[in-house]
Amino acid sequence: MRKSLSMRSRRAPPVSIEPAPPESSAEIHPTRLFPKAGTRDDSIRSGRLALRSLEDAREASSRLAALCPESDIARLGLLELFINAIEHGNLGIGFEHKAQLLRQGRWLEEIEQRLSSPACADKRAIVDYHRSETRFEVRIRDEGNGFDAARFLESRSRAALGVNGQGLVIARNICFDKLEFQGAGNIVEATIFFI
Repeated sequence: MRKSLSMRSRRAPPVSIEPAPPESSAEIHPTRLFPKAGTRDDSIRSGRLALRSLEDAREASSRLAALCPESDIARLGLLELFINAIEHGNLGIGFEHKAQLLRQGRWLEEIEQRLSSPACADKRAIVDYHRSETRFEVRIRDEGNGFDAARFLESRSRAALGVNGQGLVIARNICFDKLEFQGAGNIVEATIFFI
């Protein structure tokens, strides 16, 4: 049963994102996606990425944002979604535990430790993306158990969430025209409309 939480739709009706066909979507390491970060190549329209680390998330967000007209805003939203898939989904760091790690100044240390653990070493966040003349769509699937997206996205106030949990609210309110979580919450689809 599909469970979804639709967040925004300013200018166009909701659109489903289907993963790119397997024959055209080999897993690509983000550093090989485009020739240079910040450049735009209109011939690249869709593909699939496999992200493992925070560095992968930073690189992929910069390169995919180059496909969007307001690349700085797109980069912020993509980075938030990619990091959430890695830290919360694949690495299993819960909301409260992350808050504790941030207060102790140990968040990055915990990320690195979990990335090197045998239980998480092979986990990837799969990113399918597509750019058309009218929109940019991205679908991110992590290997985690999911979460209750409504708990975080129903809050209108970033301050109400505390030291962490603000990334999804920023992504929903500022970066994307549509943000929808599916399944158990380990799949998210985001859309930016160009018109």
